Amino acid sequence: MMRTIVLVPLTFLVIFALFTVVFLRMWAASRAVIDYDAERSMEVIAGGVLESLGLQESAAEFEHAEGIAAVGLYDDRGEAMKGRLFVGSAPDRIDVSSVRPPYRISFMPATKTLVLIRPRRSFPLLPVEAGRTPSIADLRQLSRNPRAVGGAEDFIYVEADGRNYWKARELAGTEAIVGIMLFGALCAWVSFLLVKNQQYRERISREQSLLRLGEAARTLAHEIRNPLASIKVQTELLRAISPEKESREIRIVEEEVRRLTYLAERTGDFVRDPLGSPVEINLDEFLRAVAARLGERVRYSRRDGDQPARVMFDPHCLMVAVENVVQNGLEWSARPAAELQPPVEIRLRRSEKVLLLEVEDYGPGIPRKQRRKVFEPLFTTRPGGWGLGLSMARQFVEAARGRIEISSPRGGGTVVTIALMEAPR
Repeated sequence: MMRTIVLVPLTFLVIFALFTVVFLRMWAASRAVIDYDAERSMEVIAGGVLESLGLQESAAEFEHAEGIAAVGLYDDRGEAMKGRLFVGSAPDRIDVSSVRPPYRISFMPATKTLVLIRPRRSFPLLPVEAGRTPSIADLRQLSRNPRAVGGAEDFIYVEADGRNYWKARELAGTEAIVGIMLFGALCAWVSFLLVKNQQYRERISREQSLLRLGEAARTLAHEIRNPLASIKVQTELLRAISPEKESREIRIVEEEVRRLTYLAERTGDFVRDPLGSPVEINLDEFLRAVAARLGERVRYSRRDGDQPARVMFDPHCLMVAVENVVQNGLEWSARPAAELQPPVEIRLRRSEKVLLLEVEDYGPGIPRKQRRKVFEPLFTTRPGGWGLGLSMARQFVEAARGRIEISSPRGGGTVVTIALMEAPR
């Protein structure tokens, strides 16, 4: 499940990144087309201005021309040639050092206008001859041979309405941003649906396993009741004939028989209602009693002082959960009995408002690939195992709003950690 949760969003993140790169390139291409159209439009305007100039048309025509804000002619130093043509808000001087053939075009955000500056070599200016009006043919011929004009290099300045250009660029940018956002949202939504679908499938699989577990548990509970009844009868006979000093051992047997009888009667309830009837339990005292009942094979220690450690849990469910984890560790532990260290250690510590119950054994450990499977019903790697203990432990712990995790140090052994919320004081 964790692999699906990580891989699915990561895959869609890569797809989203690739789509973003492609979309940004398309946006750049769209801007290039917009800039090209603007340049073509400004060239047409500039050509029309020069042709009109060659026909000696008046400046008043440009003052009322639609879309044209300013027209000016400048010498090679950038000074305005007002005697030639100077219309509108054209500046008195322009910077011609940055103009490279064939032209320079720029957008002025403050006025929302486009500015074109062209050198004479592309649009030559005709010298004014007395008594003669230049024709369009003369203008075109001289534009093909700019050397026919005097050595001075003149410039034309045209400023035109750029609002459509600005809107087109803004629209392209908005389309790019909206497209990326929509595709990102689509990737996130599909990723969310796939993860949810995987969670749903795993939940269905788990519920089917629980149904099989419930059927097996009811059958097993039915078969256990008769032996328990016989043990109870024989225990009562032993109590009647045994001396007083052995009553403690008989009492322990009777307590275990009562507990097994209760568990057998509630087996179906554990599957249907794993929460049970929670009450406040002193976890420290509870674990000490568990360790004492299991004897020298288990050692219990507490790491956070002697403050009350209370949790809300059904006592029988908690007993089943803890004993299953401890018994699992005892069965796998490889530490020889001759060593002073017990084969299983139970530790209790506090992390803020969470109580951590750790059960460590010294067995071979659990491979990483099997650490999540060990909690699945009927999964076992031990010969003769049922695969029910850790599954029931997780069911009871999660029903009490806790969590159970498994880790295996590199040197071997297994640590099962049960995290439970501390009961409010």
